[in-house]
Amino acid sequence: MGNVEKYISEAPLKDSPKKKLSLKIGEGAVKPEHLSQRIADEVIIPLIEEKLVGDLDETIREAIGDLVADVYSREEVDGKIDNISDICDDLQEQIDALNIDKATVNLTVSPSTVFVGGTYTVTLTATSSVAAQYITIKHNGTDVQVGSGTSFTINDTLEATTSGTESYSAVFTINGVTKTVSKTLSKINKIYYGVGTENSYDGVNTPKSIQTNANGSYTFTTTTENKYAYILVPYAMSAINLNNVKLESGFGYNLTLITDNATIDNARYRVYRSAENAANESFTVVIS
Repeated sequence: MGNVEKYISEAPLKDSPKKKLSLKIGEGAVKPEHLSQRIADEVIIPLIEEKLVGDLDETIREAIGDLVADVYSREEVDGKIDNISDICDDLQEQIDALNIDKATVNLTVSPSTVFVGGTYTVTLTATSSVAAQYITIKHNGTDVQVGSGTSFTINDTLEATTSGTESYSAVFTINGVTKTVSKTLSKINKIYYGVGTENSYDGVNTPKSIQTNANGSYTFTTTTENKYAYILVPYAMSAINLNNVKLESGFGYNLTLITDNATIDNARYRVYRSAENAANESFTVVIS
């Protein structure tokens, strides 16, 4: 390739336009443009990695080589590249564009499911692999708060008055380019269970932990004779598959659908009741 001698008169910085980088090409060297990738690999890229953006992947290194070739071809044949500040500005634009294109963004919503009838603190965390000048968190399309950087966390108060969903989104603005990610929070009616009489489920008010179907374990305790086990499931959830119900302890019986049109918490419910009354004991029903 010929004798290539490089030297740096001073360590060039992006904010010091008077500092220069000179490249001397010895006698017998190939055309300057053929040296562009070596110049990029051995001189420009190390400077950028140290002063501007950190380690660069292969895609960015190749893009820098192409840009150096373009800049180099417009300079004098003796190989001098003056005004390293301008070159660094051009390179930084190229790096920013590549980083923005490759940037990954995310939004986490916690909790993601809540019971109707409660007031909740919803924690929203927006993250980006590239620092954003603005991160705008929205609730149902309305701005809640604006932050910046690679991570931004806020708390939003939610009153769950009806079943349905809430929409949250984070809009990331990175060097004028926007990226958006959206998540949904579900508001569901409670699953209730407990014991009642043959014709009344009044007093059945123990809520099941937050979940989106009736599957799970239900433990009942009866303290008097002639009590029946009840499970009250929001109609919006799937109906219980009565073939997938089993008793873990106590006497044997089946669940029966009493009605699918009960009104509880201003919502439609299915009401399931044991086919037989229970003695004084504790027993567990498992639904799968």
